[in-house]
Amino acid sequence: MAKRGRHQLQKRHVRPPHRRDRRRARPAWRHQPPDFWQTDTAIGNKSWCYIKDEEYKTAGALIGALADIVSKNGTLLLNFGPKPDGTITKADRDVLLGIGGWLKINGEAIYGTRPWKVFGEGPTDVPEGHFTDTTRKPFTAADIRFTTARAECSVCDHPG
Repeated sequence: MAKRGRHQLQKRHVRPPHRRDRRRARPAWRHQPPDFWQTDTAIGNKSWCYIKDEEYKTAGALIGALADIVSKNGTLLLNFGPKPDGTITKADRDVLLGIGGWLKINGEAIYGTRPWKVFGEGPTDVPEGHFTDTTRKPFTAADIRFTTARAECSVCDHPG
């Protein structure tokens, strides 16, 4: 029998929260929760690096995408391309500050959350697949996304 060192990890079976809830006959999910996933997008519509005359996504469009992704158990990797001297453009800065301002107020609906029973509701259809973020219609105030933490449901408020 091998010696157990004081720093040796012990394997223990821990039920995920959604399984514990189901065991108590209070299902937290209508369906099995989606697998964790990650997607990425750039602040610019034309390129993932710095180019002159870039067309930028708005902070509101990126916040809508972030709320939609997080409500479906995903994370968003956001790219912005610095100039050759390492600085970022004013447009990049404005978008990042806009997202940061929204997160300062609504961050509890994003950070440390997991999907709720349903991801959301609303009229905007979000297409699946590669490079669809520039072709999707904008989210509206009628598009609501849900997340949960500590047995509370949060509604991701639309930035517009």
